[in-house]
Amino acid sequence: MPQSFQSQQIRVFISSTFRDMQVERDVLVKQVFPELRRRCTERGVDFVEVDLRWGVTEEEAENGEVLPICLQEIELCRPYFIGLLGERYGWVPSQLPGELVEEQAWLDGHRDKSLTELEILHGVLNNPDTAGRAFFYFRDPGYAKAHGGDHAAEPNSQCFLAILQCLVVLGLLIVHQPDAVVADGHRRMLRPQLFELNRQ
Repeated sequence: MPQSFQSQQIRVFISSTFRDMQVERDVLVKQVFPELRRRCTERGVDFVEVDLRWGVTEEEAENGEVLPICLQEIELCRPYFIGLLGERYGWVPSQLPGELVEEQAWLDGHRDKSLTELEILHGVLNNPDTAGRAFFYFRDPGYAKAHGGDHAAEPNSQCFLAILQCLVVLGLLIVHQPDAVVADGHRRMLRPQLFELNRQ
């Protein structure tokens, strides 16, 4: 059930590809969210971030339970959603659970999409009423070119990623491309804008 504005708990879902966004997620979890949690506590509100890097087991991944878990958590976090997009399109499930497609009919037309795109569709693009509290951040492509490895785009995925980025922008969502960097040279993407959640 989506959160009401009178709720004493704010849950925020974090969506991104995993391997190339570790540093950004760590900045959120270790620096940004503790400060948000402190500010929320002062106002009698419990702040909870949902970062499924830590919440999905290997057994659940092997059993095809990742997508159902993600969609369920997104429902519990509405309307708060943070999307991080770099140069990777992300993991595309080989098949979607039949029972889930029956429950979520919109999935039937998106069987070739990445987990990240499915999260974005379910969390925001299929529900435009959430756009005012959804925040997307695009990383400078130069970062991936400079660092390569897990940050580089997957083969044959550039077109899919470009379409996803266009969908986000055309969805009239708030998109930030911040210029700040952390001490080790990695881009700090979120700190100034995330405090907007605290003012809602």
